[in-house]
Amino acid sequence: MTESSLSSHTLTEKQFAEFVGLSGSFVRQLRLAGRIPFVRVNTKVLYLKTDALEFLRQHRQALAEVAA
Repeated sequence: MTESSLSSHTLTEKQFAEFVGLSGSFVRQLRLAGRIPFVRVNTKVLYLKTDALEFLRQHRQALAEVAA
């Protein structure tokens, strides 16, 4: 996998936080608690975009719950 294709599949911590609508510090807390998967390349922390989508799927509420 080339660097450009890797970057199209990954997010930085800041990008992950923006994508899921959370603060960067909260995302960091989730990572340190082992609640979200990540990849470490040397000192760089990266997240797969597919994991960000899965995070959102796991935390969405059914429309009926919101309307109640």
